[in-house]
Amino acid sequence: METLKILKVICDKKLFMASEITLFVLGVALIGWGSACTGIWYTILISLGTSFIASCVVILLDLWKQFSDSQILESTINVIHQAGIVKVYRKRDLDKYDSLMAGFKTELNICGYSLNAFFDSYRDLLIEKSKNIPGIKIKILIVDPQSVFSSNRAESEGNAPNAYIASLERLRKAFADYSNIEIRKIPTPLSSMIFRIDDTIFVGPHFYQTLSKSTITYELCPKGFLFEQYLEEFNRMWEKAQNANSNVV
Repeated sequence: METLKILKVICDKKLFMASEITLFVLGVALIGWGSACTGIWYTILISLGTSFIASCVVILLDLWKQFSDSQILESTINVIHQAGIVKVYRKRDLDKYDSLMAGFKTELNICGYSLNAFFDSYRDLLIEKSKNIPGIKIKILIVDPQSVFSSNRAESEGNAPNAYIASLERLRKAFADYSNIEIRKIPTPLSSMIFRIDDTIFVGPHFYQTLSKSTITYELCPKGFLFEQYLEEFNRMWEKAQNANSNVV
């Protein structure tokens, strides 16, 4: 396979390779001619011949480097394409959410510890879509605010241990009358943020003592295997979670 790729590179550079061969043959000829001479002509011809051959070697090495670099680039692109990574962001609070949220019509999945920013930004939009699009499904999954995992996360972000109890309570009250907005809680920590808006998923890690909104985020599309894996991860947690549409305390 590698040989075929090398041959393809050579075929794509026919004129370049023809010049290389000509230069190499000329170098060999000059050396042969110079070997039959004496005096100053011997020195001149041998020097020219060896210089031509040396130039060919340097150019061929550079060509090999270009081939190797292109192979690395091709492999990297293939990995990114197969994974379905559309873009990598330095932070989590993205302006792109707004346009996707305004246009989503099928399903939204999100998980987090408090989801305060999500609630503040999209409470009214979710209620409007819930009213106007009967088949829409909105799944909100949060870590049980009374669990030790939630308390630890709250403290690591500089909040009181029970800070997220109020977050779940206002989510529950705001969406209690909408059957297609379901809230569940899970008594386990989250390894990743997962935010699905129809056919786009945003994911990112939860770093220690780092605010979620300041954390690296990946945008995924359905064509890659990462989309399916993160969707399966959300569904596994969702199936194990408890209904949160009841009193928190």
